[in-house]
Amino acid sequence: MSERKPALQAAFEAANYAVCVRGRRHRVRIGRRHPLLDRRLRGLGCEQHWQLITACNPRSERLTPAENAVRMRALDDELAVLGWRRLPACNDARDGGWLEPAYCLLDAPPATLLVLGQRYAQHAVVSARLDAAAQLVWMPATARSGG
Repeated sequence: MSERKPALQAAFEAANYAVCVRGRRHRVRIGRRHPLLDRRLRGLGCEQHWQLITACNPRSERLTPAENAVRMRALDDELAVLGWRRLPACNDARDGGWLEPAYCLLDAPPATLLVLGQRYAQHAVVSARLDAAAQLVWMPATARSGG
């Protein structure tokens, strides 16, 4: 597990996360279950779990919208090659000072998801098994050691 500062962990736990399913935005909260979202994802073929990942703002360092767009296109291209089903999602700070696009992945292999989280220099991804609470999955500390 990564070494994380209490303030960083608190910010990630308090953040707003959302998934868009058929034009409807579903709010996701860490530590809570999301039965309606789970039902809708099942309707799209999700069988086990879902995860939220972004390529934006690596290591929580704010990039320009253009830089983040390039990173999200690269992530989208990579997900397309992997053939993973995905839906639009977003992450934002409760105070509105931080907003970034993300993807909700359906049944992506957890180990490969960690590789992507590390590749895009994320501190954590959100993960939930169907009918279970959403949780943060922290990247290993080595994920933040590179440039």
